[in-house]
Amino acid sequence: MSGGSTRWSSTEITVYLTAAGSGSGTKSWGSSVWVIVRLSHPAPATFAAPGTCAAPGRRQTIPAPGAGDRAEEGATVGSVFNHVGHCVTDVERSRRFYEEVLGFEFWREYDAPDDMTAQLLDLPAPVGLTAVYLRQGEFVLELLGYRDIETMPPPRPRVMNEIGLTHISVSVDDIDATAAKAVEYGGSVLEQTNVGAAVMIRDPDGQLLELLPMGYRASLPD
Repeated sequence: MSGGSTRWSSTEITVYLTAAGSGSGTKSWGSSVWVIVRLSHPAPATFAAPGTCAAPGRRQTIPAPGAGDRAEEGATVGSVFNHVGHCVTDVERSRRFYEEVLGFEFWREYDAPDDMTAQLLDLPAPVGLTAVYLRQGEFVLELLGYRDIETMPPPRPRVMNEIGLTHISVSVDDIDATAAKAVEYGGSVLEQTNVGAAVMIRDPDGQLLELLPMGYRASLPD
């Protein structure tokens, strides 16, 4: 784990890992673990901790790992995409934006246990983390709000040729109407990027979002 100088990054991917069989490896994980992979720091680090999922719409506290989380020695590990995490200054404001502007649906909310969460995220305890999960199809967006530590704004807006995750892209029925609604709910439109068939907007915290027409997905190969 990195030293105390590293702080929260607003861009992360969390992968849900499951034991898939046996092999010759020397390290084993539990039957299911959460792994956060940070992509935007110069020296990426990977952290792991066991966890469980709540039913849709439920508030959840993740329990500490137990002896039952161990897999057989030498088990191989498979993975599936789980969610993208987004640190925000106001969870409720961001939830309204993504639900009302982009059509996301509320899935679940939980208060994370401080000790394990602070260690996992490499932050000083207590953090007071509330996570709200929103879904659109198979895509899951996690909104991260902190009560006990200050959120750290980026030194400048991210640009498209900056290493790391750059944007989230959403297909919409009406690009102009969606862009106007984004402003209504605290976002902004990058007018200079409007090419008619697509435009870039920012959410209330400055996260870059790309609006594309519905027909774009149909034009891609299977």
